[in-house]
Amino acid sequence: MAVVIPIRFAGADPGRRERIVRVLRDNGIDVRRGAVDGFGELYLLRANAGASRGTITDLLERHVPGWQAAVEFYWPE
Repeated sequence: MAVVIPIRFAGADPGRRERIVRVLRDNGIDVRRGAVDGFGELYLLRANAGASRGTITDLLERHVPGWQAAVEFYWPE
């Protein structure tokens, strides 16, 4: 079963955004870009249900130091 997590890049420079997207994709997480009224550019992250919040954030911690300032996740409850 897949989980879809909306993410938004808050003023991140395009290079940093692309690096975050590339790291996620290289590790088997499907990331797609779209536009949503009221939110602007929004990315949807599609991962298997086993990919927990900790797994994704640990991955970014290892490969993209300071990623927290660049991206906002809307984690499901």
